[in-house]
Amino acid sequence: MSTESDQRHDQRTPTDVLVRSAATGDEAAWQELVLRYVALVCAICRRCHLCEADTAHVTRVVLTRALGHLSELTGPGALPAWVAATTRRECLHLVLRAADEVEFADAQNEEAVRAALARLPAHCRRMVGLASHPTRVDRVA
Repeated sequence: MSTESDQRHDQRTPTDVLVRSAATGDEAAWQELVLRYVALVCAICRRCHLCEADTAHVTRVVLTRALGHLSELTGPGALPAWVAATTRRECLHLVLRAADEVEFADAQNEEAVRAALARLPAHCRRMVGLASHPTRVDRVA
């Protein structure tokens, strides 16, 4: 006698059936869902211009979260919509975090440049100040 968890799943198995089976611990159902939706996650990551490492990270995060939310995802379109929305949010989060890191690095660099300029003798600071303004370059020469 075969139980639902012993059932083999393939691409013909409806998504909502796979979701219900995976939610009860059916590893084969979960593997089929991963096979179906990993391409969607990767496509969204590509559209967001993420590198391979960031795409792998987003994929792990989305699939891990999906596994935890399976019991809440009812209906045939619920999982694909959830995966797409969650992937877009994770991509945005990653891009914003990277932008914050660049902004922080830029601020640190600016602070380091200012500190270095402050250590220069006054006549050197004036030369740097004049050279940094294109309309004043003639005065330096």
